[in-house]
Amino acid sequence: NETNLLDDITSNNSTTLLIEDIIDLTAENNSRPVETARIISPADLDYNP
Repeated sequence: NETNLLDDITSNNSTTLLIEDIIDLTAENNSRPVETARIISPADLDYNP
C-alpha cells in the first residue's frame, strides 16, 4: 500500500534529520559571498608567448 509506505518514510526520524540537514546546508551555502568570475578579455585570448 503506497499510503502506508509514505507514512513510514515521513515518520522516520533519520529521514527528517536528513531533510533538515539539507535545508541547513542550503541556507549556509546561500549566505556565503558570491565569488565574482574573472572576465576574460580579448587580449587574454590573443596571448602568444
